[in-house]
Amino acid sequence: MGRLRRQRLWLRWAARDARRHRFQVLSIALLLALGVGMFAAMSSMAVWRVDSADSSFAALQMHDLRFSLVEGSTAPEGVLRSALARSGARADVAAGAERLVTSTQVDASTRGRTIIVPGRIVGTLPGAAVDMLDVRRGSLPSTGTGGPAVALEYNFGRAHSLPAAGALTLAGGQRVAYTGQVLAPEYFVVTAPGADFGAESTFAVLFAPLPTAQALAGQPGRVNQLVLRLRPGADAAAVQAQVSRALRATIPATGFTVTARAKEPAHRMIYKDAEGDQQMLDIFAFLMLAAATFAAFNLISRTVEAQRREIGIGMALGVPPRTLARRPLLLGAQIALLGVLLGIPVGLAADAWLAGVMDQFFPLPVVESAFQTGVFVRGAVLGLLLPLAAAVIPVWRALRVPPIDAIQVGARAARSSGLAWLVKGLRIPGGALSNLPLRNVLRTPRRTIMTLLGIAAVVTIVMAMAGTIDSFDATLQASRNEALAGSTRRLTADLSTVQRRDSATVRSVTDAASVGASQPSLRLASTLVAGRRKLDVALETVADRRPLWQPTAATGTLPSGRPGLLIARRAADTLHVTVGDRVQVVHPVPTGPRTFRLVRTALPVTGIHTSPLRFLAYTNSEGATTLHLSGLINRLSVVPAAGRSADDVKAELLRRPGIAAVQGAAATTDAVDRTMEQFNEILAVTVMIAAAMALLIAFNATAINTDERTREHATMFAHGVSVPRVMRGEIIEALLIGTLGTIVGVAAGHAVLTWILTSNMPETMPDLGLVNAVAPGTYAIAVAAGILVVGVAPLLTLHRLQRTDLSGSLRVVE
Repeated sequence: MGRLRRQRLWLRWAARDARRHRFQVLSIALLLALGVGMFAAMSSMAVWRVDSADSSFAALQMHDLRFSLVEGSTAPEGVLRSALARSGARADVAAGAERLVTSTQVDASTRGRTIIVPGRIVGTLPGAAVDMLDVRRGSLPSTGTGGPAVALEYNFGRAHSLPAAGALTLAGGQRVAYTGQVLAPEYFVVTAPGADFGAESTFAVLFAPLPTAQALAGQPGRVNQLVLRLRPGADAAAVQAQVSRALRATIPATGFTVTARAKEPAHRMIYKDAEGDQQMLDIFAFLMLAAATFAAFNLISRTVEAQRREIGIGMALGVPPRTLARRPLLLGAQIALLGVLLGIPVGLAADAWLAGVMDQFFPLPVVESAFQTGVFVRGAVLGLLLPLAAAVIPVWRALRVPPIDAIQVGARAARSSGLAWLVKGLRIPGGALSNLPLRNVLRTPRRTIMTLLGIAAVVTIVMAMAGTIDSFDATLQASRNEALAGSTRRLTADLSTVQRRDSATVRSVTDAASVGASQPSLRLASTLVAGRRKLDVALETVADRRPLWQPTAATGTLPSGRPGLLIARRAADTLHVTVGDRVQVVHPVPTGPRTFRLVRTALPVTGIHTSPLRFLAYTNSEGATTLHLSGLINRLSVVPAAGRSADDVKAELLRRPGIAAVQGAAATTDAVDRTMEQFNEILAVTVMIAAAMALLIAFNATAINTDERTREHATMFAHGVSVPRVMRGEIIEALLIGTLGTIVGVAAGHAVLTWILTSNMPETMPDLGLVNAVAPGTYAIAVAAGILVVGVAPLLTLHRLQRTDLSGSLRVVE
C-alpha cells in the first residue's frame, strides 16, 4: 500500500507540474504534434502514390509494349496483328490490340465559354484485354448508338467542369456525342507535345471503338499502333526484338518506334515524380520534425532547469538523487507523450489533405492512402526520445553539482557570461535597459542557438518551397517569351498530314477570313544522336524569311546559306555537345502517301536557343534540304486578322478539312502555368504550419524567459520601470533571435532550392530546364514567418507581466 501511495503522490505531483506549466506543456506538445504528424504524412506520399499507381495500372491492364508507326503512316487493319502472329512471340503475349491514334481539334464550348483545344482520337476494338478504360462518369460508347459516339478523357472534363455526357465538334466540323468521361492508363497524367504535365485543360483525348475512330479520321480500315500486354515472366526485350523483325519484314517501307511501359510519359511521370517529390518531401518532413524536436528539446530543458533550485533544496535535505530526478523526468515524459498522441490526429488530418492533393493532380482508379504506421513510429520515436533527453540532461547536470550551487539561480548561478564579452564596450543609446536584449541573446548562446535553429528550419521550408514555385514561374515565363517573340498574338495551326507548300489545305488556312499573316514550317518527331547518347526532340524547319517568329539564339545562330541546327542548352548538356559539333538526326522521310521511313542524317550544331524546353530543336531551309524534307510543311504560324480574335481563328479553321489542331503558341506553357497555380494551396498551408511552429517556438522561449526572469522583472517594476518598457525589451530580444534565424534559414533555403533544381528536378522533369529564381514575395514570406511572427510572440505573455506578484517574486531566501 505504501508503494501505491508513493506512486499516486508522484502522479499527482506530475499532474500539478503540468497544470502549473500548462501553457508551455500544451504549446510544446502541439509543436511536437505538428512535427511528428507532418513527418508521418509527408514521408508517406511516395508509398501511397506507388501503391496507387501499381494497383491502377494493373486494374486497367496497361500495355507492356507499344509499336507505333512513324507519324503520318498507317497500315491496313490486321497487318500488325498478323506480324505478331508470325513473330514467334505470340505465346508470351497475354493480350494485344491494334489501334488508330490520330490528332484532331476539339470544340467543347458551352454557353458563355469557348473551349477549343487540340486533341487526339484513340480507337481500339471493344473488349480488348489491354489498356482498359475506367468509367468515372456516364458510360462507354458503342457502335450501335445511331451516330458517332466517343468517351471523353476525365481530366479534361474535370478541368472544364463539363457535364457527364454531351456533344463535341471535331476538326472538319464533325459533330459527335460523348457518352461519358473515363480514365485511361496512358493518360493518368495528361501529357501533350511540349508539356510533361499540366496538359489536362488544353488537350482533349477521345476514346472510340475502332470503326468509329477510323470514320472520324477519314481512314477506314487503317491502323497505326499495336499494343501488347505480356504474360508474367515474359522477356520484354526478346518479345520486342521478335515483333520488330516481323514488322520490318511485313511493312518494309514503313518505319516504327517501340515504347516500353516504363517509357510511357504517364507511367514515367507518376513513378519518377513520386520518387523526386518524396526526396523533396523527406527534406521538408525532416526539417519540420527537426524544428519541432529540437525546439522541444530546448524548451523542455529550460523548463526543467527552472526547477534547479528545488532540486538543490532536495539534495540539501538528503533526498536521494533518483527520487529528485523523477519529477522533472515525469514532466518531460508528459510533454513527449502528449505530443506524440496529438501527432496522431495531426497526421491523419495531414494524410487526408495530402491524399486530396494527390487526387487533384493524379486522379487514379485505385487510391491507396492508408496511415503508414511504420513511418509514424519512426517520427514518434524521435518525438519521444529527444524530449526525454531534454529532461535528462539538465537534471543530470543539476545532480552533479553541490546543493549550494544548485540552489543559486539567475545571474549568480551562471558560470560565465557566455558571449556577452563580445559587446563589452558597446553602449546602445537608451541606457542599461536598451542594452539588455542584446546581452541576453549573447549570454546564453546555447539557448539562443537552439531557438535560432528551430526558427531557421521553419524559414528553410518556406524558402525552398516558395522558391521552387518562383523558379517554375520564371522558367515558364522564359518559355512564353520565346514562343511569342515577334508576335504576342501568334497561333499555330497543325495539319493532319504533311503537305506541299502549295496544297489546297495550306491555301484554305492562308485564305481564311480570320487569318492575317502566316508562316509555314515543318515539325517532326526526331531523335538526336551523339555517340551513345540519344534525345527525342520536336525538330522544326524554319524558313529563311521569318515574318512572324523565329527562335532566339543565346549562343551561335541559325545561319543562312548552309545547314544548321539550333538546340536547347539542356539538350546540349544531355548530348555532351557544343556549337560546332555534329550530331546524327534520326527523322522520318515520306515513302508514299501514307508511309514514312526513318533515316539518319548528320547536321552541325550551329547555336543554342533560349527556350528552357529541352525537346525543341530547329533547322533552316538548307537543313531541310539535307534532311530530304524540302518543300514539305505540316504547321503554319498565323496571327488573327485586324478586328478578329484567336477564338475566331480557331472556330473558322476547326471546320476546314485537314486541320488537326489550332492553339496559341504559348498554350502549353499557359496550361502548365495554370496547373502550377494549384501549388499555391500547398504553399499557403505549408506557410501557415511553418508560421504556427515559429509562433509556438517563440512563445515558449518567451514564456520560459518570463519564468526565469521573474525576479529581474519584479526588481525593475519595484524601481519604477513600466510594463511596456519591459515588454519592449522582450520584443527586441525576440526580433534579434528571429532575424538571426531568418538569415540562417534563407541561406539554408537557397542551398535546398539549388539542390532541388540541379539534382532533383532534372530526374523528374528532364525536358524542363528550370531557372533558379526567388521572387521578392518569397523573401517577404520568410521575413513574416521568421521575424514578424517571432517578434509578436512576446505579446502573448503580456498578461503574466501585468500580474507579477512583486512581494512574492522578491521574497527568496538563498
